Amino acid sequence: MTDEGLFVLAGIFDKTINMMLDTGASVTILSKKFFETLDISLRKGTIPVKQKLVSATGEPVSSVGRITLFEDLVLPPSSETIVSANILDPLIKGKTAIVEPSEHFTNTNGLLLATLFVNTSNSKIPLKILNMNDPECVIHKDTVTAFIEPIADIIEPDMCNVNKIVTDNETGTRYKNCDLPEHIRPVFKTSIKELNKQQQIEFKNLLIKHEDSFSKSTADIGRTDLVDHTINTGDAPPIRQRPRRIPLAKMEAAEAEIKRMAKDGLIEPSTSPWNSPVVMIRKSDLSWRFCLDYRILNNITVKQSQFLPRIDDTLDALSQNKWFSTLDLKSGYHQLNLANEDRPKTAFSLPGEDSGSLLSYHSGYRKDVEQWCKCCNICTSRKPPSKKPKAPLQQYNVGAPFERIGIDILGPLPKSTRGNKFVLVIGDYFTKWMEAIPIQDMEATTVANKLIERIVTIFGVPMEIHSDRGSNFESNVFAEMC
Repeated sequence: MTDEGLFVLAGIFDKTINMMLDTGASVTILSKKFFETLDISLRKGTIPVKQKLVSATGEPVSSVGRITLFEDLVLPPSSETIVSANILDPLIKGKTAIVEPSEHFTNTNGLLLATLFVNTSNSKIPLKILNMNDPECVIHKDTVTAFIEPIADIIEPDMCNVNKIVTDNETGTRYKNCDLPEHIRPVFKTSIKELNKQQQIEFKNLLIKHEDSFSKSTADIGRTDLVDHTINTGDAPPIRQRPRRIPLAKMEAAEAEIKRMAKDGLIEPSTSPWNSPVVMIRKSDLSWRFCLDYRILNNITVKQSQFLPRIDDTLDALSQNKWFSTLDLKSGYHQLNLANEDRPKTAFSLPGEDSGSLLSYHSGYRKDVEQWCKCCNICTSRKPPSKKPKAPLQQYNVGAPFERIGIDILGPLPKSTRGNKFVLVIGDYFTKWMEAIPIQDMEATTVANKLIERIVTIFGVPMEIHSDRGSNFESNVFAEMC
């Protein structure tokens, strides 16, 4: 008897071998090493295994080999050494594998053994063993010290986290492969499907060079200082439109958006004589888009004559090109500075007590309406009580077993093999004894029969029965039984 299981000495033809006893196995599998020791004429009675081994759950079973010491080892106290070890199982050889220590070996000897990756093309592999105990430790030859298992998949390194210098063998050009910032990793990963490793490194360095051009968060939108946008309205007088009524369902989203823009420095308070209404538009993801109706303002604005290019000229400019890139501004409306003299023309307001400035909206409008409805005398006089009154609870004392019992029914549940779908639960208030009785239905006769059969005939007649006053407990059959 070992940690690996129960082994017995058995004979196959004229050979002896240790075999594991397994009551669930229907086939005996021999190792290749033992198979080759048999006489050629005797091998005809064996069948080579060509199928893949699977577990009882259908999952593939990987080959796990044992590792033993090549020679006796004496390890002094508080020391570390690297020794040669053998791979017993030939199925592991020629593969990249991982070596993990045997718990039996480490627990028995009190040693530490390093986990490592090895190439098993050679039958001998190195093992790193550490003795942190005071006495020296002696390990004999052929002691099983670790287990080895082949690695099915080799995980390629993530190019986003590689930081090294790479040299092109053909051109001799050296490329610096740096670590990608977190906010541009999605751009890199979605754009390298058709690129080789050298192109990936070049593209990665290009992204790092212009990393400030990409938004890091919803609040990071960036803004150019090369040009200011102007709104030329000529001698037109200020236009002041009345704010439009916004439903309560949209008002909360509008107020939240205004607070966010004010916090990010996109808007500021104003006492402008201009005013445009707010419009809330539903996005495709069901969130709200904060928009302003500037149509009247646009009508009095002097337009700049800039014609769109012809479609055929645009297509001709794209000829002979294979790669195209697109860039989308994070929030183009806010990424271009507005001239200071034209900022009052973009003022807006929400309906509220004072609609004469940019941020003159009533921030607590929704809460005030809710509070007004709650305090309305007419509304409150017609509303029913919010909570129904309940009888006060009190302690109920019992003085003997089965003086008072509680009864209830649990279900319906999945039907059992005997046709039961419900559970009749009966509990004694004094001893806390519980009985769970399976029943097929909730009929009054069924409940009464089970109560007499399982409680009355065994424990006696209870003085009181407490139920939820269901129809089966209030029926004539149940009343006659009581």
